Amino acid sequence: MLADHCRNRTGSDPAGKRSTSRAAFGWGARKFFALSPREDNNPRVFIGPRKDGLSNMAMASVLHRMGRDDITVHGFRSTFRDWAAERTSYPNHVVEMALAHVIGDKVEGAYRRGDLFEKRRRLMADWAKYCGTKPTQGAEVVSIRAGAAS
Repeated sequence: MLADHCRNRTGSDPAGKRSTSRAAFGWGARKFFALSPREDNNPRVFIGPRKDGLSNMAMASVLHRMGRDDITVHGFRSTFRDWAAERTSYPNHVVEMALAHVIGDKVEGAYRRGDLFEKRRRLMADWAKYCGTKPTQGAEVVSIRAGAAS
């Protein structure tokens, strides 16, 4: 992920073409990114071992080191998708675009010019609020940390 995306700007891919995806983050995430250390001349927020982005296995490796082989990276995305479908009224195409999924077929793609950035930003702000809300009494909360009490 490029730092420019976190500052709500559109970056470019290596071929110099305009990037088709901008990441929409809530205030808390933007504050985190602003306070995160940076390497000189490296536009990435999450830096891999070879100064490129993290691999697709980086998060899985973190979960494994935490002793959480019972959960998957896909589970985080799935949890977001279920919450958005069951607890919000955001249109399906906004949620799918927030997950960086391709929306529709090639014909629809040819007509879809926008990236729904403001709608995705509001969706992610609502997700952040939901994630930061204490569960209701009687709800079962499972800690991501192995052996931690809820």
